[in-house]
Amino acid sequence: MRCAPLPLLWLLLAAPAALGQALAPRDSALPAAPGSWSVGVVDPLRYALGERVTLSTHPLLFLVAPNAGVRVGLGSPGGVALAAEAGVSVPTLALRLAQGYLLPSWETSGRKVGFSVVPRAGLRASRALGEAGLLTLTADVAAGLALADSDTRALGAPAPLELLLAPALGGVRTHAGLLYDWALHPRLRLRSHVEGFHYAAGGSPWSVRAGLGLDVGVGAHGRLALGAQWWNSDQHAYDFERGEHYRSNDFLPTLDFIWTVP
Repeated sequence: MRCAPLPLLWLLLAAPAALGQALAPRDSALPAAPGSWSVGVVDPLRYALGERVTLSTHPLLFLVAPNAGVRVGLGSPGGVALAAEAGVSVPTLALRLAQGYLLPSWETSGRKVGFSVVPRAGLRASRALGEAGLLTLTADVAAGLALADSDTRALGAPAPLELLLAPALGGVRTHAGLLYDWALHPRLRLRSHVEGFHYAAGGSPWSVRAGLGLDVGVGAHGRLALGAQWWNSDQHAYDFERGEHYRSNDFLPTLDFIWTVP
């Protein structure tokens, strides 16, 4: 039973080419074929309006946090593909629905979550490394704009949740990262990344994330994304024996299924 995943993986990789095209790298600045689209459980819905313009949104979040994004290709000077990104979200309803959970005391304290908008802007650059590798650099900034009085502030929560909500809670989140995507096989891609985040917080205002993942082609249009991430952040942990705070290290698995139509 322990060896069962290996034959399954072999069957997926040995399947005829007719079962699916070679997997393309994800999260790069490379242009997409007009009319192509993809969507995952976690990965956003992306639609290539044209070779240079791609629209995106997170369908699962849209009803409680309307959101939209656009990526515009800027050409490939010197063999480096460049793209500019912009987006906006309105997380007010999601925060109000979670008011008694993320902010437990607020259910009866009289504090309120004001209406806010979170715009985001960034740049992305990708360059091929040999025939199989692709290196992508990213940088972006998101800021919460309060359009009404609000009592929200940093949560001091685990890093993934804190970073997701940091702009909506009245702060500014900046991010820079490096992603390496390598084709091991037409239907198998290895991904590794390291990223840094800076945001408003009650403790140390920065976090680091690094991860390793594997994308496996499934059928004609599916992609199974498996991986793990390491986070280093300040979650206000305290060592009573030493009498000092210390940073937390968290290891989290990642899993997604992405459907792509070229």
